[in-house]
Amino acid sequence: LSAIIRYAFRQTVATVRGLFTNYRKRAPQFGSEDEYTMQMMCIAAMGREASVGRFRLGKGLGDTDLRISREDDLSFEADPIYEEIRNSLASFAAKLTDDSSQSFRNPFLTEAAELAGSRSIALTHPLGGCIMGKTASDGVVDEFGRVFDAGTGGVYPGLYVADAAVIPTALGVNPTLTISALALRAADNIIEEVDSAPA
Repeated sequence: LSAIIRYAFRQTVATVRGLFTNYRKRAPQFGSEDEYTMQMMCIAAMGREASVGRFRLGKGLGDTDLRISREDDLSFEADPIYEEIRNSLASFAAKLTDDSSQSFRNPFLTEAAELAGSRSIALTHPLGGCIMGKTASDGVVDEFGRVFDAGTGGVYPGLYVADAAVIPTALGVNPTLTISALALRAADNIIEEVDSAPA
């Protein structure tokens, strides 16, 4: 509660100060939506993190349908890749503005987001869940997306996974083409299996 009061106090002081100085230079509190957005640049950064996330279904009221956490119980921000991304963005901001103090801000990691209980790392292209492996001991499917039968050491006939779930780790790039290539490979293999099956 004290953090909310401090935040509200700072905003009130800035607004009152802006009332007396706005005639010299427009205060940010009185800017239009156009003035805010014309100074924005959207940046999407990708990288390869430690791949120690675990998905689970939400637990009902107040929880989202799908939750993700790290197996080592650290926050996702603690992964070294995020420090690398921040350093790259700081370097880019300095080159764009000729001001080394400038930086990009993530709206989901601000004090306001924390006060609202929505501090988070955006996650796009989640991968894994039914990862590819050589055997059932190190994966769910083989290289053609066929699901392993741990009991027999073979695969379940006619049971396949052919989406992002088979990719075992973050790629550091948009995974669309990789997913498509794996799905096409699985489809080609299914066609071969159907063609070679006894009539």
